[in-house]
Amino acid sequence: MARDGHRVAVLVPDRSLVEQSSLVESVVAAAGLALENTRLRTLVHTHVSELMESHTGLVQAAFNERRRIERDLHDGLQHRLLRLSWLAERSGDETERDPARPHPRRAGTRRALGRGGRGDRVLRHR
Repeated sequence: MARDGHRVAVLVPDRSLVEQSSLVESVVAAAGLALENTRLRTLVHTHVSELMESHTGLVQAAFNERRRIERDLHDGLQHRLLRLSWLAERSGDETERDPARPHPRRAGTRRALGRGGRGDRVLRHR
């Protein structure tokens, strides 16, 4: 028996079957089908394994990307909070020096606090 020009099996019938060529041909055909089924099952198993590996890789990549986004959001929020702390401290220093005078840093601190609050709401909704 050959497949794509390569011998894949050899069937040696019993001498008593020489006169029953139709029976031998049927056995050869059945053996060919069995070999083809085995080849196809192996091919399907290989493709399923590759698909599972690919799926696992995609799930891991999505998880890693989610972690990266979480880290970026955390770092950005932390940076914003540190800046707010610094602005509030500077604004407090200016207010102590001249409490009646409006200070631009105070207004900037209020604006920054407003933006920080929106960022916090975005993080809580995710």
